[in-house]
Amino acid sequence: MNSSNSEVTLESLASRISQLELEQDLRRKNIAWLKQYFNKFKQEFNNRTELEQIEII
Repeated sequence: MNSSNSEVTLESLASRISQLELEQDLRRKNIAWLKQYFNKFKQEFNNRTELEQIEII
């Protein structure tokens, strides 16, 4: 392998790592949004009026 091939390989690896980091960041943001959404949904579910009516009975 000559130095030209090494540079191309390193450049492509660096580009791929950068792309993977961007994808990972997007996944982290989506996961954070989903956690927030489901926590809110869980809170609404736990505070529903039907639950109070069942507890009264």
